Formats: sequence, C-alpha cells, structure tokens
Amino acid sequence: MVGRSTLADHYRSQAEETVASDPARALQQVGDSLDLNADAVTAWYAKSAAYARLGRYQSARAALLEAARREPHNYVPWALLGDPAVRHGEFREARREYRRALRLNPREGSLARLAENPSARPGD
Repeated sequence: MVGRSTLADHYRSQAEETVASDPARALQQVGDSLDLNADAVTAWYAKSAAYARLGRYQSARAALLEAARREPHNYVPWALLGDPAVRHGEFREARREYRRALRLNPREGSLARLAENPSARPGD
C-alpha cells in the first residue's frame, strides 16, 4: 500500500510540474496517479488544472466536484470551483461556489471578498 501511495504521489507531482507546458501529458500522469489513489484530492486538483489549460471547462469543473465529493468538508475544491467560473464570466456560479467555501472555512478573508464580489481582483 505504501508503494502505491508513493508512486501515486510521484505521478501527481510530475503532472503538477508538466501541466503548464504539456497539459495533455499532465492528464496522462494524473490519470496514472488516480488509478493508484483515487482519494487524493490534490490529484483531482491537478486533473482540473490540466483540463482548464486545454480549455475544457466542464471537465475541469467535474474534476473539482469529484474532489469535493471525496472530501465534503474541505473548502478548497469549492474555492477552486469559483476561479474558472469567474474566467468564464459566470459570476453568479462563482459567487455560489465561493460562498460554499466560505461556509466551510469562515476564517478565510479572501473568500469573504470573493463571495461578495467574484470579479474583484486582489487589492481592488
């Protein structure tokens, strides 16, 4: 089991390093990681990032929703779901995602600002 986990982490790490330069390759690497450990939410984040780089918004969103399903009390997937929604001009959806993240982590000040105004840039 430890070997599988270590190998899964290795593939995920490779995917994170590759995502900006070769998102298609990153998808293969993160797929290998998830084959070994489908419960690692960080691998689902990497998968989402690769899909986002490829312009596949719905697939990126689906990967983050899977991360949220696997760790329902984790605010990070919900916060991350707001970001691509903003990039696609879906501010109502972004606000909903940021608010859900804020309910899970009310101490995160940046989430409060984003939940109020998803189109705000840091420092605005």
